Amino acid sequence: MACFSVHQKQALGLLLSHASEQTRVRRAGLFHLPGSMAIMVHSRVCVATNVQKSIAERKGGSRHGLTGPNTFSILLLPGHMKLTAALVSSKAEKTDEAKSLDFSKCKITEVEDISFCVSLRKLTLSHNSIKNSKSVAALRHLPSLTWLDLSHNELTEIDGVCQIQSLNVLNVSNNKIDIVSTRIVTMVHLQAFIATDNGITALPSLPPNLDTIVISRNKIEDLGSCLRGLELLKKLSASHNLLRSLPDVSKCASLKELRLNNNRIHTLGNKVVIPTGTSIIDLGKNCLTTFESLEIIRNLPALRSLNISGNPWKEDDISQKVRDSIKTLNILDNQRIVEKKRSNK
Repeated sequence: MACFSVHQKQALGLLLSHASEQTRVRRAGLFHLPGSMAIMVHSRVCVATNVQKSIAERKGGSRHGLTGPNTFSILLLPGHMKLTAALVSSKAEKTDEAKSLDFSKCKITEVEDISFCVSLRKLTLSHNSIKNSKSVAALRHLPSLTWLDLSHNELTEIDGVCQIQSLNVLNVSNNKIDIVSTRIVTMVHLQAFIATDNGITALPSLPPNLDTIVISRNKIEDLGSCLRGLELLKKLSASHNLLRSLPDVSKCASLKELRLNNNRIHTLGNKVVIPTGTSIIDLGKNCLTTFESLEIIRNLPALRSLNISGNPWKEDDISQKVRDSIKTLNILDNQRIVEKKRSNK
């Protein structure tokens, strides 16, 4: 962070404040001005948010001591903006060495070519105004980018995002996506796909190296065959959807965690196969009614945690039956099992 003299800081406040708004609070390089205006000083670049350009022009700069070795530029963030080289420079002094950048809540609508950030691995663009996924396609030129957060934007599709082949983690939660592009299968390095709180109704074939899928709070009725071939999948969270039956996870040999609470599952079926290594299953708040409907999970040797609360059970003693029949359980309905509560039968 650049060092500015008291006079320069005062001049900076004068430059960006209204004539009648002279009160300024200076704190660790962050200037808070009246009317929710803020100035962040980074590496001789000043980023001013919610400031009218006319104010800066009207106040002038050179006559207020804004010259010399600490001369800096003013980068104005309007109502909507692009992620540019100048904005990146405001966050990182050495852009070619930056490994993580956070541009959340910056009203960004588009990303320009920032391929000069050759070391960038993690980029956060959450809580912005990105609508078209092609507007972030330029990120495909970042050779080291593996983690991208696009949550809380206005995306309706992810075609452009699928061009970023280097990603390991993709978060597109809290957008307006209803259909996931079939191009996602080409993202062969993707390990975690997080897409909660959208309007997704179905999933296409997915990348083979996924180990985590979180698609809760969508409108999915059937996962079909999209999970076939995902031998590395460890976690599937599809809670708060419209599922009526268990998804086909028979080929997910590495599965450990299966969360399907708050769906419409009324039976687990007799032909469904759950991998023997599964240790956590959440079936809470579905439509299960009988103890017999749990038959396919009763003999899972690694099962340690099971949630079946909130179902319309016909048996009053369903919890006791489950404790007695699944000896491997440590946690039932989010409560640790005390051994003395098990029957001696």
